[in-house]
Amino acid sequence: MVTLEKKYSFSESYIYSVKSSLIILQLFLTVSLLNAQWSLEKDFSPTSSKQAEILIKSFKTCQDIKVGYYEAVSYRKFLLTNDTIVKTYHCYFEKHPMDSISGCFFHLIQYSGLNEERRSIYTGEEFISANVADSIATYYQVYAWEDEVQRLVRQAELYLPFASPSSYPLTEHIDEYDKRETVDWIGDEMISGKTTHHIRLTRMLKDKGGVELRVISNEFHFWIKSDDYVPLAYSVELVAILGNDTLRQSEKYQLTAFQINEPLKENMLSSKSLPSYYRLHPFDSEEMKKNK
Repeated sequence: MVTLEKKYSFSESYIYSVKSSLIILQLFLTVSLLNAQWSLEKDFSPTSSKQAEILIKSFKTCQDIKVGYYEAVSYRKFLLTNDTIVKTYHCYFEKHPMDSISGCFFHLIQYSGLNEERRSIYTGEEFISANVADSIATYYQVYAWEDEVQRLVRQAELYLPFASPSSYPLTEHIDEYDKRETVDWIGDEMISGKTTHHIRLTRMLKDKGGVELRVISNEFHFWIKSDDYVPLAYSVELVAILGNDTLRQSEKYQLTAFQINEPLKENMLSSKSLPSYYRLHPFDSEEMKKNK
């Protein structure tokens, strides 16, 4: 299983001199990864290479997904770390393109090993954040806490080709005649016993960032099932330059099981689906301030 990880060496004096800048950089790169969709929504000219056609077919396959369930593993590497954070998720979802906050209702369950850690449920009217540690499920009404709900929804690690109405990071707009964009055929690889086409899409950026930081590229990898074009895995990597050092931040998501376009169980996308050990509690901003 591929983890897009690379080790970096920095002197202690160098780290000290840019300590405050690195905090900003990590936040910047995290936001950049989450907002990389912007760079994929330009009106590109059509292309006809084999790898580009496979990407477009995978995009159309995901556009036809309206509802489903999946199990997935995520691998995330941040700046100046040698470790990859691994998380496991089970998710029930249903697309609602007219929803202004997410475009998708979902019930996401996060695990550490075999043990449940937390749940996130978004219904269009409320967001529920449930933690096993204290057995409290805090709910936020959208009409009262829309900004907070938007923030929580953005933090949910969904398998976006399935759950996002835009099927990000897949796209049907690819221009291989643009020198800033390349689509490379990496080869056929096996994932969970299935043959997949491994394709890399690289977009070079125009010096996004400040004087110290230059973000130079977004790199996307896709592992697309050869028989039906379902993407079994994808990764997003942002590359930046700081002084003489190259910084990379990456995220990879891989499906381990899925079922699409079959009706979900009743109330699966509501608070009624919470296990009995959770206690529902309304969000209280004043209480949150006291506990800080």
